[in-house]
Amino acid sequence: MNMETRGEFHVSLQELIVNLRTLSNEVERAIDTSTDALVKQDIQLAKKAIDNDKQINEKSFALQDTCLMLLAQQAPLASDLRLIVSITSIVMDLERIADHAAGNAKICLLIGKEKHVKELVDIPIMNEKVKLMLIKAMNSFINKVESDAASLQADDDVIDALYKKVYNDLVALMIKNPQSVEACTRLLWVAHNFERMADRTTNIGERSIFYITGEFPQEDTEY
Repeated sequence: MNMETRGEFHVSLQELIVNLRTLSNEVERAIDTSTDALVKQDIQLAKKAIDNDKQINEKSFALQDTCLMLLAQQAPLASDLRLIVSITSIVMDLERIADHAAGNAKICLLIGKEKHVKELVDIPIMNEKVKLMLIKAMNSFINKVESDAASLQADDDVIDALYKKVYNDLVALMIKNPQSVEACTRLLWVAHNFERMADRTTNIGERSIFYITGEFPQEDTEY
């Protein structure tokens, strides 16, 4: 690869990073939109969140295609190769996070205007913590902050604890009032979606560490 070609290649890499950040910002908004729709029981907002997920899917596929094209047309050095491979993986995780957010919007449509079986206290907390995890994960990758990436596992443990609390609360409610089983199950799926979003965000942190150090963390993440 001559100097001119390598210069063009690095411009393409920078554009790739910019587009990755844009995609991440859209996923952050998708998380908020679906939760707002659920809390406010806003049917139109839920439909908007589902439609936006289709656009995120298209942009994710386009980014993956760009990564494959760069790998096929260029001969990346080790660090650039890690960058492209990591971005490919991160895009897949972002797309799945958006899918989970859209899943919550679909649950909002199922609930409709029916009164929530319990006040949504922990769900908005999970929403905010997952969103902050995603912001931290993307900053760790783009700015090469290994410590931020490493701290995501502890953040994930917090989400797991919140999920367990929601699970226990809803199971207790179902036992007390069997007629609430369907409504409680829907909220369980919402909490489960947040738990999976946190897992995917932890995956992004692991990819950040791989990109920065060339090594994967020792602890495996559940897929």
